[in-house]
Amino acid sequence: MAVGVTLKQRGSSEAGDLQTASNVSLNKPMDVALVNGAASIVASDKLGSDLIVTFSDGTTLRVQDFS
Repeated sequence: MAVGVTLKQRGSSEAGDLQTASNVSLNKPMDVALVNGAASIVASDKLGSDLIVTFSDGTTLRVQDFS
């Protein structure tokens, strides 16, 4: 199951790009925001350079290259 996220280049005043994803890859500094209505976060774990976020409904989001 995927999660709604908005990605925006850090420091930019432009609106972010809305995506529905279970994996997000960051190749430069970005602001990552969850859309309204997303399930509550119950855990977050760092796995190498990735961030794994687990939600109350069992959904996970992997943010790759979250250094």
